[in-house]
Amino acid sequence: MSEADKSRERRVLDRLSVAIQAAGLTCWEFSYVEGRFTWFDDVPPDEELQFSEGANRQAQFAESILMEDRVKLREATAQALAAGEHSLSSVFRRRDEQGNLRYLRMYQRFFRDADGKPLRALGSTRDITAEVAGAETLRQQAELLQETQRRLDRASLSIQEGHWEVDLQTGRHWASRSYLTLLGLPQDSVECDTLEKVTGLIHPDEREMADVMTRRHLAGGPLCDLELRMRLADGDYRWFRLRGSAEFDQADRPVRMSGSINDIHKQRLAEEALREAQARFTRAIHGTQDGLWEGCAKAHCALR
Repeated sequence: MSEADKSRERRVLDRLSVAIQAAGLTCWEFSYVEGRFTWFDDVPPDEELQFSEGANRQAQFAESILMEDRVKLREATAQALAAGEHSLSSVFRRRDEQGNLRYLRMYQRFFRDADGKPLRALGSTRDITAEVAGAETLRQQAELLQETQRRLDRASLSIQEGHWEVDLQTGRHWASRSYLTLLGLPQDSVECDTLEKVTGLIHPDEREMADVMTRRHLAGGPLCDLELRMRLADGDYRWFRLRGSAEFDQADRPVRMSGSINDIHKQRLAEEALREAQARFTRAIHGTQDGLWEGCAKAHCALR
């Protein structure tokens, strides 16, 4: 090879090394014949230097890997070689020079002779500690969100209240678990996933009123606050108090509404029973010539 060719090759290797390091990778070659690392991308291509550096890194790196992961890594590699696999991807933990725990992902590509005996492995190692930490943070946030949702559901059920939100642009409707429970629907129900479906659950006698009050609010009127009947999963109707308010964009156009529903069925039945009792009492008074009076028994006794 001419000096010019060698110079071009060195430039290519230098550029490749920069690209590899910029990607956070450490690339290497391991010889199963010699039982050692024979090449590292960040070590100058000097045979003697590669040999000594390879021996040092092999000992230091193996020692830094947690014993549990070291055993698993060896077992996984042995199983992959025995099964004739062409590659293997593994995640393991190690301690850095400051004693901090680091997570690394290692990829190996195996090369064999004509008889299938492993000759060498080309591989790369990348530190994924930040990714693991980020995934753990997301997991914790998701767990916290789920726990918050469960607490909200428990609190909502204790006061017979559900929550809802509707996207006025798409018509998509979200209902809380407690909302679905109040209607006797399963948690995976799609009976309330659109505004059209929810409108269909409202009793026909209150449907027009609900539409008028909603339009009035969207036009700048008072908040929606109405009592109506909604159809349950078993087909019966039950009284609810529905309250909601709209959110508007910068152009003052309504984009979504959100609010709550409360089960007021027993209250409505009691009020209706009271009104009926009062009506019967009034009819009884008007239907008789007798007079009614009320006095204080203590005052009567004092005058005697």
